[in-house]
Amino acid sequence: MKGIDDNRSRLAVLQRRNDELKTLLEVGKVLTSTLQLDEILRTVMEKVGGLLRCRIWSLLLVDEASGELTFEIAVSPAA
Repeated sequence: MKGIDDNRSRLAVLQRRNDELKTLLEVGKVLTSTLQLDEILRTVMEKVGGLLRCRIWSLLLVDEASGELTFEIAVSPAA
């Protein structure tokens, strides 16, 4: 039974890595296909949110003038 459990564990790790790589590929595609920041951010939030399977999260960007982080977009059930 231990061998079967090890194989399942390895398969789960490989599936997770595959999902991560697919997400990076999809984000990379949108980064090279548009200059529209809102479209890029929407895609990043959608793809990364699906990968992380979280209900509430946000994306911060660096404000060029101040150098501080600012909330750019947030996802929550109430939004």
